[in-house]
Amino acid sequence: MAIGEALYQQTSDQHAYLYNTGWAGAFGFNLLGGSNPYETFRLYQWGAQAKVDTLGDLQDILYAVASYSKGLQASYITGGVSGILGLVIGLADALEYAVTNQIPEHDPYTPHDIMAQINIAVSSGDWLGLINSVAARTPVVKPIVDFIETVGLNHFLDMLIGTTSGKTLLGETTDGNFAGKAKGFFDDNSLQTRNIQFLDKFTLTQLIALAKQDAGVRAALSATSSVAIQVSAPIRDQFDLYNVETGEGEITEEWIKDRAAFVKWREIFDKNDTDYTDRLNSLNGLLPMPVKGDFVYKDITGHLNLDIDGINPTDLESHYIIFGGLSADHIEGGDIGDKLYGGKGDDIIEGGKGSDYIEGGEGSDTYIFNTADNYGNDIIFDSDGEGKIVLDGITITTGKRLSRFLWESTDGIYHIAVVPDIPVNGIQRNKLIMAKKNDPKNAITILNWEDGNLGITLGLTNPVPPVPALDRIGTRNDDPLITGTGYLWGGMGN
Repeated sequence: MAIGEALYQQTSDQHAYLYNTGWAGAFGFNLLGGSNPYETFRLYQWGAQAKVDTLGDLQDILYAVASYSKGLQASYITGGVSGILGLVIGLADALEYAVTNQIPEHDPYTPHDIMAQINIAVSSGDWLGLINSVAARTPVVKPIVDFIETVGLNHFLDMLIGTTSGKTLLGETTDGNFAGKAKGFFDDNSLQTRNIQFLDKFTLTQLIALAKQDAGVRAALSATSSVAIQVSAPIRDQFDLYNVETGEGEITEEWIKDRAAFVKWREIFDKNDTDYTDRLNSLNGLLPMPVKGDFVYKDITGHLNLDIDGINPTDLESHYIIFGGLSADHIEGGDIGDKLYGGKGDDIIEGGKGSDYIEGGEGSDTYIFNTADNYGNDIIFDSDGEGKIVLDGITITTGKRLSRFLWESTDGIYHIAVVPDIPVNGIQRNKLIMAKKNDPKNAITILNWEDGNLGITLGLTNPVPPVPALDRIGTRNDDPLITGTGYLWGGMGN
């Protein structure tokens, strides 16, 4: 409490004094000497001892950082540099500064570092760098404060709230509503003992593997958060993996790969102190390695867009990786290959030009293609089979059978082929391929298709039997074809 009084003695905000002095004091004991962990052990008492492993631990550290920040501001206003040095470098060193006007060299941070941090804090209003110098004396707490300094107090709280619901909320917390949002969130006592895990320490490959095993990590990816939290049963169900055997579940491996990349790019933006509204340019050395092509990651519900300017000697357009939300969205791709995820709701999805990968998600989705756009070789995965395909303004519903595996659309313009796909765990699945006659550039492939899915009814028994030895169904590539007795659908190659 004495440290809290030193921090808050000059402020008239009695509410801040009453609620912040204890939190701030736990940090301040770092500066009074003694041995590690001083009194900061009080900040991670919810789970296992000597480690930060629960949401309750993060609450205590977050409150300590926030309160210490407010206290430093108040102390600087009333006492200038001398008023805050004892709260940054320790009481004995501050007394030496008062006599010599010099910061002792033995402090963990050099005098130049400390004065630079003070100047930054005063000019920007961001006191996290100074607080980090206090937290540096406690190895258990330091990595957490490092992370908070990197992303900011407000975004850190947004990540915690967003992860528990699986929604991207970055930018919703402000300095003005921080206290109210924090109180409203942490007042739910059931959250305190939930386990947490920081994801920024993992590589992209490791994060993808982890997300395949843990619904809490998948919820964090959906929130574009680097903090995974043990989730409730309803949220766990919401992020169930797609099961090819039962057809249940929404989350695919493609979604995990792209969402994990989204999180890793957000971490790069944060570490380089690049605003989310700015473009991250590979030419200025900010990217960890050269990236081929330009990419734009979008979370429609969270209003989060990350624009990455990579190396693109031929294409000047960007690849769009877009994630829809819980309601009906209208998603449009760009002029080259994109990856589009509708999410829940009755979405309208237009791939545009280029070969795209499209997931509709739950809901009755409409997929729109126009030959004039040169839509390329697009792939659709629709987990519930609800919705429709609109090709050149025409909804594809049925067709005239030409052979065992080949149909012609009712208007006679398109060919439709049903192809037995590679079995998964012994389960035979089909894919449906449609293309305009005499159009070698564009095709639509629907994965895991069954008769009636996406409104297309061909009147066949599922699954399609394996292709006989003399039947050939070509691919989108160049296929060598041997003539003889049998059926032939050439596909998209030569």
